[in-house]
Amino acid sequence: MYSESETEKLAAEYMEKGRTAFFSKELNKAAALTQNAIDIYRTEKNYEQYAYAQNMMGVIYISLGNESAAMDCYLEVLECSKRHGVTSVLALAYNNIGSRYQELQQHGKAIDYFEKSADELEKVTDTENENFQIRYLITHMNLMKSYGELDRLDDACEELVKLEKCSKDVMDGMYYYSYLTLKSRLYWSIGRKEYVYEHLDELIKGGIDDSNAADYIEDMSDLCALLKDMSEFDKWKKVILVFEQYVKKQHSVYYEMLLTEMWLEYYKELGDTEQYVKLCIHYVEVSQQQKKADNEERARAIDLKIELQEKEEQRRHAEIRSNQDALTGLGNRYMLEKDAVDVIGQAIKTGKKIAVGILDIDCFKQHNDTYGHIQGDRCLQLVADVLKAAVAGCGKAYRYGGDEFVLMIQNGEEDAITGIARTIKENLQQLHIEDKGSGRQVTVTISQGYASFLPDKQENRNSLIEHADKALYEVKENGRDGFRIIVE
Repeated sequence: MYSESETEKLAAEYMEKGRTAFFSKELNKAAALTQNAIDIYRTEKNYEQYAYAQNMMGVIYISLGNESAAMDCYLEVLECSKRHGVTSVLALAYNNIGSRYQELQQHGKAIDYFEKSADELEKVTDTENENFQIRYLITHMNLMKSYGELDRLDDACEELVKLEKCSKDVMDGMYYYSYLTLKSRLYWSIGRKEYVYEHLDELIKGGIDDSNAADYIEDMSDLCALLKDMSEFDKWKKVILVFEQYVKKQHSVYYEMLLTEMWLEYYKELGDTEQYVKLCIHYVEVSQQQKKADNEERARAIDLKIELQEKEEQRRHAEIRSNQDALTGLGNRYMLEKDAVDVIGQAIKTGKKIAVGILDIDCFKQHNDTYGHIQGDRCLQLVADVLKAAVAGCGKAYRYGGDEFVLMIQNGEEDAITGIARTIKENLQQLHIEDKGSGRQVTVTISQGYASFLPDKQENRNSLIEHADKALYEVKENGRDGFRIIVE
């Protein structure tokens, strides 16, 4: 068996090998390796790396021509980011979703997501970091492209100004050709044609397989659109022929269909009806092949989802065996059951009182109804952290179910219990978790019932809780947001 650190290391190795395979155009191999990393990160609850791995899988699916599966991955990244507070990957998630809308020519929606990505990047303090610079570059290139497609040329020019603030190393890196192509299209549109002719040879020669598959295809498409606007038919044909050589190496129906679309546009603009009709027939044949390939890919995606569901079920069973609550990381009922035996035995042996607390988040159902289950889960996690910290070194906290928690405290003295209860109340207040849906409070509060007693040999998990139940009931009857201690 692997240790936790070894497992995380293994996942990182899978990711690195997956990236290498991706840039080597071994897309199926890249998908398999990345999926291995996803499975490990999910199991280890490393949600940040899990989100990054899901994002990578989305990029791979795009290169495979499976838009549906890619979008599933990006939406999972977005949900994971919000559910677990993984803000570092939000910019990527928004940008990738925007790119899918851009691909569908839904540029208004695309811009909405690119702007969300830009907003997230504005929150970053380490702006000299290379990863930040790359994300900044990609986001604002995408904004520039969509603004240009909508003829919002002033907005596109503003994005160009932002882009040119990026470091020279980043600008001259793997995204340089994309940047040059987009800048040339914009300059042609605003009448700065001398710039385009100055860089025309570089654009034509730059149309080589030097980036990932998805970016390369997009660059070729953008360059063809520019050459069409320029009526540079010879150079346009040259670019398509270069792309044709690339397609032959891929053995992909999806790429064959993209190539056919390029030739159709070329011969339509050229006015060559004979070639256009021939390609229309070929396009129908390729489209049918692509439909079959899409169906096979969708079937694989369904298989994968079923497999993941089965693994999740196995994980849940393993969780029961490990005695840990998946959401909060606290002990669950099974751990409480086991620990109760030890605590009762120790108390009887020493003759010292213990304390048991049962705690209930006030009006939690209304909180869920108002803010949604994702925020509800986040609330439970924050409360759990407060409880765990309050009893650190003197007891343990457990999630009993729903919004109920149990504390087992080794020191049953009333002063000690009072100190813990006040700490919980104060620390929870300081979090300022918004809760306007209950109608009685503006932030989340918690009711606490405690019992201090010396257990006997007949005690078990349920009987321990019964001691504190009465105290909790009294708190709720008196308006909630307080604590009550019963000394027996």
